[in-house]
Amino acid sequence: MFELKKVYLHLWIDLHVKLMYTEWLREPAAEEYREGCELFVMLVREHGVECWIAESRKLVGMPIHVQSPVLLQLAPSLVGSSLKKLARIIDTDLQSIAMFEDISNGLKESHQSTIELEQFISFEDAADWIGMIRG
Repeated sequence: MFELKKVYLHLWIDLHVKLMYTEWLREPAAEEYREGCELFVMLVREHGVECWIAESRKLVGMPIHVQSPVLLQLAPSLVGSSLKKLARIIDTDLQSIAMFEDISNGLKESHQSTIELEQFISFEDAADWIGMIRG
């Protein structure tokens, strides 16, 4: 098990099942958001993460114009990685949900990405979709 905590972020990776869980503990500042996202990509690649549950409810108030450029820059780095499934947990923030879907669809079209992405409102639903959580 690999675990990392920062004041704005908590994450762990179960190395046995190649599952990463990330959670924003508060709305991050723009630079913290970039740093966190860069860390996620690095860890996916470094540890061969296949499934990722991203608890993103604390990002609901964060402006899309801050999130979108970071995701557009970093998302292509996940193409060709070990990542197969990304389950994002988010409240019903339609703008954020639409932004994430647009980026995902763009990756699939421009980079032939096979990463499956779904968005959920609970950890339980995300874990069920991932299908790797052992009881």
